[in-house]
Amino acid sequence: MIVELLALLLGIGLLAYCSERGVDHAVHIAAAFGVPTIIIGILVVSIGTDLPEIANSIISSSMGHGDINVGDSLGSCLTQISLILGLMGVLGTGFKVDREEIMELGRCELMGLLLAIFVSRVGYISRIDAALLIAGYVLLVIALRHYLLKNHTGQKVQDERKTFMHFLMLFVFMAGIALGSYMVITSVISLSRSLSIPEYIIGFFVVAVGTSLPELVVDIAAIRKKEYALAIGDIIGSNIVDSTLSIGIGPLISPVYVSGEFAFITGIWTFVVSVVVILALGLMRRLDRKMGAFFIALYLLSYIILFVS
Repeated sequence: MIVELLALLLGIGLLAYCSERGVDHAVHIAAAFGVPTIIIGILVVSIGTDLPEIANSIISSSMGHGDINVGDSLGSCLTQISLILGLMGVLGTGFKVDREEIMELGRCELMGLLLAIFVSRVGYISRIDAALLIAGYVLLVIALRHYLLKNHTGQKVQDERKTFMHFLMLFVFMAGIALGSYMVITSVISLSRSLSIPEYIIGFFVVAVGTSLPELVVDIAAIRKKEYALAIGDIIGSNIVDSTLSIGIGPLISPVYVSGEFAFITGIWTFVVSVVVILALGLMRRLDRKMGAFFIALYLLSYIILFVS
């Protein structure tokens, strides 16, 4: 069991490190095409920081462990919208948020969660279900892109040699993420069998925290650099990715069975927490230490609510 725990921690560490470095290169690639900060957060950084969940989805589904896929993805949604966002408020100096933007982003996130709950509640994710999830991600991204770019005029930065190097390094770190994901998944399977704990529970409460470390690292760094739009875009963009693309991409290759009851209960709770967080940010128009502490308390309450359920 000690070896399995060490493998889990090492795999999570590799995921966090490679994701952080990979995101740096992804941001440079996006900047080369003149994309605004919040779009970078939603469309680029969110994919980069969600590479662990995406890799976990592909590998766990191909190995026939759908509970690790869905548990990790929905658990990451809860962790990011409450714990990670809360830590951003507690560790940062506080910053204002745009009410209209946060409500628009929030609506898209909630639609993604509803789609994930609808698909996974039946206990089996087919290729058609997976295609529905991925199509949902594409449609939500198109809607957000149209909304956020309606008043934007950007300029491309031309430096083809540097851009090529960023693409190359991104590929290298993506390979590291794939290796880390494999280590995490195999150790979770072993721990689940050793401790007689369902894989879904370990995925939702343990693996999800580990695969959410890239969001924490990247977004704390972003708010310290006063890149607030990047951080908010990454958090909510990551939840859209996790609830749609991340869950769907693995079953698109290898359809899987999941624990539908677990997925439904945890999905509904994640949806409720997301509604509370989005409304709180929209009403207060600010993320500060008090708001951050409230979001962290919501996350900790999840352990009580979900275990009782």
